[in-house]
Amino acid sequence: MRLAVVALAGCAASANLGVIQHPLAHDLGASASAHLGLGRVIDPNVTIDLGMRGDLGDHDSRLAFGASALAGKDIASGVRLLARAGAWRAVVSSVDERITPSFELAVYIPQRETPDPTSKYGWNATGVVIGLREDLDVIAYTTLFVGYQLLFIPGY
Repeated sequence: MRLAVVALAGCAASANLGVIQHPLAHDLGASASAHLGLGRVIDPNVTIDLGMRGDLGDHDSRLAFGASALAGKDIASGVRLLARAGAWRAVVSSVDERITPSFELAVYIPQRETPDPTSKYGWNATGVVIGLREDLDVIAYTTLFVGYQLLFIPGY
């Protein structure tokens, strides 16, 4: 039972900044996003999260909210390959939009980790995330991003 609680009680939070491009290396813009989710945060990662994102682009600008699933697997010494699939909906936008599917592929590079995930004081790990996101909007665009990831299991 304790293992099930630990496996499902984890939290994942991330924030990132990126460069929007459409087509690749043209019509540059900027993106900032944040996610907060619950689920399994120790290898393998599987979390469901809510997010907020602001984009400032050549074709359009928006403030959007969404939901996604994040999955990850250790590939070497704490370095994790992360994948995210989700959907965004703009609440404010400079153009008409629809619900936008979004896909990410990233690498998590650890900076610090508390060694014992079963400690009554909790567990956490932080690191840098570098990745690529593809949004399948009316005009599809690519975002290269760098961010910060926090994974934690609260103490009890």
